[in-house]
Amino acid sequence: MNGHLKTIAKDAGIEEHFTTYTNNHSWATIAKFMGIPAKVINEGIGHNFLKNIEIYLQCIG
Repeated sequence: MNGHLKTIAKDAGIEEHFTTYTNNHSWATIAKFMGIPAKVINEGIGHNFLKNIEIYLQCIG
């Protein structure tokens, strides 16, 4: 999957590191600022424990 994302990034002219990890966390950040509940974000990312995403969301403000 990350190999395909690297190809997509290259084709789109994106030079930053582009992986499923960075995509998930970008989505989580945007979702938080849109007011989506942590439980929904957690389910969307596929984390097993809600505490993991709560810690991450606290770090981004």
